[in-house]
Amino acid sequence: RCRCAEGYSRDPAHPGACKAASDVKPYVMFSNRYYIRKVDFAGMSYEIVLGGLSNAVALDFDVEEDRIYWTDVTTQRSMIRRAYLNGSNFEVLHSTALSNPDGIAVDWVGRNL
Repeated sequence: RCRCAEGYSRDPAHPGACKAASDVKPYVMFSNRYYIRKVDFAGMSYEIVLGGLSNAVALDFDVEEDRIYWTDVTTQRSMIRRAYLNGSNFEVLHSTALSNPDGIAVDWVGRNL
């Protein structure tokens, strides 16, 4: 007999497979320099999450705190920034003279950046 882990249920469309037992629709977040956007997997819902950025290069999402972290890279100064997914509490965490901080990761286990 097949069983699914907690939080998952059998997928009637795919025998032997499990799917998340949630109404939350999955999506992908990405940056295009001036905006952080999200799009659903079907490509039907496409929206701006944050706008007015200088040069957003890298981003990650903290599920526990519902925050987006990203690097804003400019020739004068680069920054590590964050905001809540709803766009509130926009803040600079670190401002540096690094030329290209082009990667960022949220360690969701150790709670480090």
